[in-house]
Amino acid sequence: MHLRYIYSLLISFAPCLFVSCADAEPDDSLGGKEMRFSVRTGDGASRANNVSFNSFSIFADMKRDDAHNNMLMMENAPVTFNQTSDRWEYGVTQYWIPNFEYSFVALTPGSVFYEPNANKVYLGSQLSFIYSLPDDYTRITDILAATHRRRYTDGETVPVMLNFHHLLSRINVAPKFDDNELNNSDILKFHRLEITNVARKATFTLAPAPLQTGDRTDDCLFDISRYEGKVNYTAVFNTPVQLINHGDSKLVFDQGMLMLPQEFAEESGCCIILSYTINDDVEQSLLTIPLDNIRWDSGMSYTFNFIFDKMGLKMQTLTITPWTDIEKDFTFNIE
Repeated sequence: MHLRYIYSLLISFAPCLFVSCADAEPDDSLGGKEMRFSVRTGDGASRANNVSFNSFSIFADMKRDDAHNNMLMMENAPVTFNQTSDRWEYGVTQYWIPNFEYSFVALTPGSVFYEPNANKVYLGSQLSFIYSLPDDYTRITDILAATHRRRYTDGETVPVMLNFHHLLSRINVAPKFDDNELNNSDILKFHRLEITNVARKATFTLAPAPLQTGDRTDDCLFDISRYEGKVNYTAVFNTPVQLINHGDSKLVFDQGMLMLPQEFAEESGCCIILSYTINDDVEQSLLTIPLDNIRWDSGMSYTFNFIFDKMGLKMQTLTITPWTDIEKDFTFNIE
C-alpha cells in the first residue's frame, strides 16, 4: 500500500515538474509558482576570477515528511544567465508545490567534475565529489558553492537565493621594504616560490543547513575528508619579480596560489620557500618558512608578509582574512 501511494504521488506531480521552458506560467491548478534562481552578486564571494559569473550547476530534491517521499528534481543541471531577459535560465522549468521541503546545492565551474578522479554522488540533499590538484598549479580551478533549503508555502514567489562561497584557500606572499634601514637604490628580486608537501586530493561533501525558524536557509555546510597524496608546487619566474621602493606604495609584488584547505603538523614537512637576490647578487638566497601547527580554511586568504631590511629577507606576520573580490591582482582559472 505504501509503495502504491508513492507511485500515485509521483504520477500526480509529473505534469507540474516537467514542463517545457517555453511555457513558464504558474500551474494554478496545484498552487505552484515557477521556480527561479538568483545569485547574490553583491557578496564578494559570488563572483570568481573577476570574470562575469554567468553559469553554475544545480542539484535539487524535494520531500514531504507526511508522505515519507523524497524525489530528485535536478541533477547537475546547467543554469546560465541570459543578459537579454536579465534572468537565470535552465532547461526544464520546475514549479513549487506547497507543503514540500526543497534542498539545493549549486557548484561552479562545471569543469570541477571533469578533473581526474572527480567522481560525484548526490544523495539525500548532499553532494559529494573528489577534487584533485592538477600537476600545474596555474590550472587550479577556483571552486564556488552555494546551498539553499526551504519549505514552500502557497503563493510564495521569492526566488532561490544562492550565496556562493569559496571552497579553496588562497595563499599570498607579500614582501615590503623597511625604509628605515635601506637606501632607495636597493633592489630585491624574486626568482622562485615553492610550497612543499601539501595534500593533493580531498573529498568535499556539501549539504544545505537545517531549516531555521523562517523556514528558509542558505547557510553553506560542508566538510572535507579523505586527504590523499602529496604535491610540491614551484612557481619559477622567467623574468625575476622585482620589488622597488615607490614611496608609500611599497607592496608591488603579490604572488599567490590556490590550495586545498588542510592542516599541517610539525612532522608534515610543509614549507613556503622563497628564492631571491639582493641588488647585484648572482647567487640566490633561500628563505624557508615551515608550516607547522597551522590550518588553511575554505574561503580564507592567508598572506605571508615579509620584510626586507639590511639583514636580508625575513618573515614578519601572517595575515588571515576572508577571501573577497577586492584581491583583484591574482587571477585563477574558471572554465
